[in-house]
Parts: sequence; structure tokens; C-alpha cells
Amino acid sequence: KRQRLVMLIAFTLTFGITIGLTFIIPKTYLSESIVHFSVGYFQNPLIGDLVSQTADPGELRSERDKLISESLNIDFANKIGEKFNLFKRAKDDPARAEEAQLLLRRIETVAVTQTQYRITCKASTPEMAEGIIKEALLALRERMYFTRIATLEQLMVVVGGEADKTSADTAGSGSRRALFSSRGESASAQMAELNRKLNDLRKNFSEQHPSIQAIKDRISEIKTT
Repeated sequence: KRQRLVMLIAFTLTFGITIGLTFIIPKTYLSESIVHFSVGYFQNPLIGDLVSQTADPGELRSERDKLISESLNIDFANKIGEKFNLFKRAKDDPARAEEAQLLLRRIETVAVTQTQYRITCKASTPEMAEGIIKEALLALRERMYFTRIATLEQLMVVVGGEADKTSADTAGSGSRRALFSSRGESASAQMAELNRKLNDLRKNFSEQHPSIQAIKDRISEIKTT
């Protein structure tokens, strides 16, 4: 009888503590999404001979990991932290950076297959968890877009160089002057377009954002050529 009584008391206490904890511990909600990085995104048969591409599974895995890390970075954490009012510190407070790092840890990415990744996020409300996942997907799309633009710009540079070589071999001195004039006009047009993109990005991101850095590097390359 004594053993039964002890077991009953232990069971009752355990049950009571478990029920109590469900009311004390804050609820956490999980949201997730599957992202598919097609091999075709990294390979284009039409430009394979002109622009460096890879078919190695290990290198493709590294490229996918790079896209994720460059998309879900500290700038992204600052953006969603401000949007969902998750920060307790002011922008100029040194502890703000630690809050941003903790926020990034709520977002986990796990490779499900060679081409698919699961992105999960934990938050205090289901709306917030879903909202952060949506922002993560938007950041990934944006990064993939600018990466593809950079590839196409690289292709344009290569094609332009090949065209310049052909023109230089066949054109006379007068044709050369026209060619250099055309290249100058093309560079000016590229500079104007890049500066427009740069101004648009600066409205939403800091100077350390990868997309801004990529455009600034491209502007520097055009100025030196």
C-alpha cells in the first residue's frame, strides 16, 4: 500500500508539473519551406564554352550553400528584426549585433536531397514564423537574380571581347575609331544602369550587402577598362 501511495503521489506531482510548465513556458511555433535549386540554374549549355560553369556535384553543393549563406546574412537579420520588431536594442547599441546573430540561429537550413533544402524558422507566433520564412524565400530569389545578372554581364564582357578582337583584325583605322566610340557609349550606358540599380538597392540594404558590393565591383571594373 505504501508503494502504491508513493507511486500515486509521484505520478500526480509529475503530471501537475507537466501541466504547469505548459502554461509557464512560452509557446514556440515552427514554419518550414522546401527550396529547390535546379542544376539548370548553374549550367547553361548555350554559354558553356564562354563562361566558367561546373558540373561536379560537390562544387554545385558548395554553390547552393553559398547562395543560402549570402542571402540569409546579417543584413537579412537586421531587416526582419526591424520589420517584426524583434530587437530590444537600438541600432547604435553594440549588443544589437548579438541580437541579430541570435535571430539568424532561429533559421535553420538542412539539405534534404542534392538539390533541395529545408528552411525552418521558430517564432513566438505562427504569423511571425511564416512571415520570416517568406522573407527568407524573397532574399534567396533576390540573390539568385543578381547572381544570374552577374553571369550574364560576364558573358557580355566575353562576347564583347571576342567581337573587339574580330573587329580589330578586319577594320581599318577609321573603323577602329568608330569601334572605340561605340565601346565608350556602351560603357556609359552600363555605368548609368548600374548606378540606377545601386541607388535602388541602397534604399533597402546597407553598403555591406553582397548585391551592392557586386555592383560596386562591376562599376570599378568598367572604370579601369
